[in-house]
Amino acid sequence: MIKDHGRESSTFASGPTRLLQLGSRHFAVLFEEPVFLRRLLMLMMLRLLHAIELLELVCLHRLESRLARFLLANLGEIDLALALPSVSLPASQGVLASMLNTSRPKLNVQLQVWRRSGVISGDLERMVINDVEHLRRKAFALN
Repeated sequence: MIKDHGRESSTFASGPTRLLQLGSRHFAVLFEEPVFLRRLLMLMMLRLLHAIELLELVCLHRLESRLARFLLANLGEIDLALALPSVSLPASQGVLASMLNTSRPKLNVQLQVWRRSGVISGDLERMVINDVEHLRRKAFALN
């Protein structure tokens, strides 16, 4: 779509994923529609803002803050057995560490600190958040 070149990227999917692909021939008609162009522009601006936020997160915040923000952003359904929010995370600490731009040992230390203090419980597959307010304070604390 841009300069008639394809785009390559690598990514991790921690759950079922569906990829949709449109050929460049499909865009000629769409580009004639002002509503489509406005929506496309809004989508691109939102993605740019998200990319800027991620860049700031990775570069400007400590691991504790990055991990707290990640967990809060990925809070899922309430664990009915405990009536507490839970998070499904990537299958390994290595993948999660890569996503947070840290090493697996440093991530493991932070997770253990929070487990011992009761902030979180469970494992990566289904981590239960016992103290959401603690994570909020850590997520938005000044470094």
